[in-house]
Amino acid sequence: MEQHKQSQHSEPIIITDSELCKSVYYPDRQIIRSVYNGVASHARNRQLFYEHLENALQFAKSHPVKGVIIDLRKIVGSFIQVMQRLDEEYYPAMKQYSGFTHQAIVVPDDLIIKHLSMKLLDLLAHQQVTGKIFYDYNEAEKWLLQQIATGEEE
Repeated sequence: MEQHKQSQHSEPIIITDSELCKSVYYPDRQIIRSVYNGVASHARNRQLFYEHLENALQFAKSHPVKGVIIDLRKIVGSFIQVMQRLDEEYYPAMKQYSGFTHQAIVVPDDLIIKHLSMKLLDLLAHQQVTGKIFYDYNEAEKWLLQQIATGEEE
């Protein structure tokens, strides 16, 4: 697993790159893009997910992260088992460490993933983080950057 590949200050930084997820930080926009793929419910992938969360939290301690785009279009199956950790550990720590305020969720046309993404929106609201679901990455990124720039909630 590659972690924290860094070039120039404005160049993207790879936070983590595993068979489950690749997360890249864009310092000029202060956002992370995480692209997930594979079967979410496999035990090995849950472990990779927890490692990814830990890498992201460690990274956020030293980098401002105003927003996150999670791309779930290539994930299959339920990820409900990781939601408690997101709510109790990840989201509060991201807010504390980096000023995290917004998350865009890009989903496929899949009933399970859409339903679980709605649950993620509930977790985000519980943490006072603004979230929205999209079917198109470009729309998600545009919304996220507008939200960060204006500080408005939709």
